[in-house]
Amino acid sequence: MLLTMWDSSKQFLQKVGKIILATSIVLWILMSLPAHTEQADAARDTATAAALAHGATPDAAAAQGEAAARSFVLDHSIAASIGKAVEPVFRPLGFDWRIDIGILGSFAAREVVVSTLGQIAAAEDPENPADALKSMRYTHGPNKGEIVFSPPTVVAMLLFFVYALQCMSTLGAIRRETNSWKWPAISWTYMFVLAWVAAYLGHTITAAVTG
Repeated sequence: MLLTMWDSSKQFLQKVGKIILATSIVLWILMSLPAHTEQADAARDTATAAALAHGATPDAAAAQGEAAARSFVLDHSIAASIGKAVEPVFRPLGFDWRIDIGILGSFAAREVVVSTLGQIAAAEDPENPADALKSMRYTHGPNKGEIVFSPPTVVAMLLFFVYALQCMSTLGAIRRETNSWKWPAISWTYMFVLAWVAAYLGHTITAAVTG
């Protein structure tokens, strides 16, 4: 049993691990560029001064300043621009541009969404990324100021990931078996539509039940 588990895990890592690693690196670069060095430094200095003015210790103030600088870079990064560009597609599901970045990355391999949201949370609060995810709020739009990961949004994400075709290896296998890009395109499209509809219904019903 252990040998079977090891063989399956080894095959998974060999087949998908490289895709996950490469996609995570690309997303990290996109979330870090352009650097906006001067503006990020200004955001760091402002946040540090404000923290000190409110009685924070020098170390705590420096940590808040660094988090503010990273958050500024993330908010003005290439990845943010891409996430905001596709936001109208996913807004009915309760997703904001940060979730959209993870969704786009997950089409290479669904596990990428974990590392992507982890990087985003670490940029906003390096010391407590888990708390950053829980307290993440919409930065603009009709839901500005509200919690992002509310029950309707979480349900929508779960349903989307159940039905969406998020695996480049699977698409590659379909391409090899059919010797055509037609069926991979059809498979990806109909499963994306199915995932979107299921997520929308889940979000709507959960919002109605939870108020």
